[in-house]
This record gives sequence, C-alpha cells and structure tokens, in this order.
Amino acid sequence: MTFKELTALLKDRSSGGKKGSLPTLKKTADKLGVLPATYKTALIAGTNGKGTTAFLLAEIAKQNKLKAGLFTSPHIFDIRERICINGIKISQKDFCKCLEKVLSAEEKPLKFFELLTLTALVYFKLKKVDFAIFECGIGGLKDSTNIINSSLSIITSVDKDHEQLLGNTFEEIAYQKAGIIKKEKPCVLGQVSQKILKIIEDTCIKKNTPLIMPVVNNIKLDFVKNTTEFTLHDKKYILNLLGSKAASNASLAITAANILGFKKEIKNLNLKDFKARFEVKKIGKNYLIQDGAHNPAAIKEFLNTYLKSPYFKKENILVYGVSYEKDYKTCLKLLKPYFKKVCLIDFKNSCPKAELKKYFKGYQFIEEKDLTKIKANIIQVGSFYLSSQLKKYLPK
Repeated sequence: MTFKELTALLKDRSSGGKKGSLPTLKKTADKLGVLPATYKTALIAGTNGKGTTAFLLAEIAKQNKLKAGLFTSPHIFDIRERICINGIKISQKDFCKCLEKVLSAEEKPLKFFELLTLTALVYFKLKKVDFAIFECGIGGLKDSTNIINSSLSIITSVDKDHEQLLGNTFEEIAYQKAGIIKKEKPCVLGQVSQKILKIIEDTCIKKNTPLIMPVVNNIKLDFVKNTTEFTLHDKKYILNLLGSKAASNASLAITAANILGFKKEIKNLNLKDFKARFEVKKIGKNYLIQDGAHNPAAIKEFLNTYLKSPYFKKENILVYGVSYEKDYKTCLKLLKPYFKKVCLIDFKNSCPKAELKKYFKGYQFIEEKDLTKIKANIIQVGSFYLSSQLKKYLPK
C-alpha cells in the first residue's frame, strides 16, 4: 500500500466503534515480537506538559549520544511527526513498511492510536534504538502505550480534560494517570494538589515504586532571547522555551535523565522546531504567538506567560478554535477579558464557529483571509491543529 492509502486507512480507523482492548493489543505486540522492549523506555502521562517533557528528555538522550526514539501526539503538519529518532521523523518508506507489518499481524481491526503505537514499537526495534519515550494519548491506565513495561514513568500534571473518558473528578482522572506506574520502577511526578498526591503516593506504595518530585526555583523569563532560566538542586539551567510551566516540565526531564543514568548533564536545553508552546514568530513588524493550550489549566498557564510579555496588547487578534468536546466555555471566559478582536477557525471535529460566536458578543470578528492586513499581533490559542489551518492564511 502507498503512504496515501495507509494514511487514509488510519483516518478510517480513527472514527466510530468502541475503544480498543489492551489485551488484544498486547497479543498483537507479542506476535510482532516488539515486547518486552530490549531498550530502556520512559512512559509519560499528564493532562498538560507531556509533549514538552517528552521532547526535552529525547533531546537530553540525544546529547548523551544515545539513539533515542520518540512517540508523541498529536501531529501538526504530518502524521510522521509522531514517530522520530533523534529528532528525525520516520521516512514514508519506513512508515509504510512498519505499519504494513502491524496490519499483517492484527487479528481484529485495531484503532488509529493502537496502530501507531505498534508502528512506533516496530520501527524502534528495526532501527535498534538505545532508548525510547512514549507519550500517552489519553489518560494512562487504558492507553495503548501502557502495554509497555517502562523503565520509568512520568506524570506531568493532573487536571480536568477528556472527562467523558477519564471521569469528572480530579480523583478519577488521577487514578487513570497513575495507571502507568510500574512495579518497582521509578515514577517522576510534577507539582500536584495534596489530594492528587495522596492517590499517586498510595499507588507507588502498593507497587513498591520510588516517587520523585523535583522542585524548580528562581524562574526568570527572558522575552528578548525567548528563554527561561531556572535552578534545580542548586544548579542553573537555561531553556529555549518561555514559561514557568516549561521550567517545571524541564525539571521532570532532567530528573528522569539522571535516574536513567545519562551521564552528560545538559545545562542549555535547546529544542529545535518545537511547535505551538508559546512559540513566537516575527511577521513583518508584528508577532505571531502560537500555543496549543486547549483546556482551562493550559489556558491559565498560557496567560501567566502572555500577560507578563511585551507582546500583550488589547488590540491583538485572538485566533481561536477547539475540539467540540473541550471545555471551551471556561477557556473563553479566561481569554475574553484580554482581547477585543477575534478570528474563529474551523477544522475537523472542531466546535462550530456559530457556537463560539455566541460567547463573543460585542467583539470585532476578523476573517482568516484578512489576518495579515491588520497591524496587530496574532495570538493563536486552542487546538494544536490550528497551526496547520492558520498556515494557509499567513505569509510564508
């Protein structure tokens, strides 16, 4: 099958039907001979910050001369972004080869994310990686990636998102995230409330798992260099991302690298082409800021950085679009006080513009095609998929 045909097949598998079954998935993985992994692995769950932590840990591994696999989601421009080794995405040829191998092994039709998880496992085995990081899709306990008995687990944060799948309370969601914790394998945890901490601690005690919670200090944002400086265990680090939360996520990656025995310490954490995490671009005399904040907790973190930045102006244009199942009402309530102009963008499975417009009475609406005609900063917030949609309307 061609790459185009296989991506069409994946698209078909992404809609309709029940959620997959981990026992069925595990059976297929065993048939493929990809488990147990012959290399060290890290499994990352969390409401927000999974991607940042995963990319940073992969970069630290690469700087330690390791062949590091990385499986993340969602993709922004190309589905192959989800499967990388040392920052290079899987080729179309290898993508087709590995996915076809998975398809030939399935006994029952697997779902979109299951197929991609197994494709990553097949690819990492084929390329003989030294280490691989797997970012959970949703939750953790029932997520496809949880078939991996990881060397280490990371839980970045616990907040409300995907309630229809994970539960309506923080406790229910925390229980799902804690599902990735492995027996006697270390767990690195971000800063959470005492109530959630108790659930994670209890799980670690039952599984005789060491729990590590790094704490960052002296966080300083530099909006000229677009960097964040912080200290961890009295050591100073510089990260080429903006935000206090970015520093916290970096501390998780650094801590995980230390536990895994990576010897070379990286003081300057530089991610290349890292998309939509308070990403700042110059467009003429103005700026474009792209951030994938799509739930209330992420919006709060975005605003925490944005309102301190020199880019914050009331005349800025908010570009917004979000999946229909997200808590967009709370997100908009948080965003609205800081904007007067808004551009709403549709994409597959997004909340319709007509619905979102109801919450912007009295605001000036801008059409996508007119974005570059207006002399103002463009602030894109919402789904990660917005970046690819917005690209059609901006100068190259």
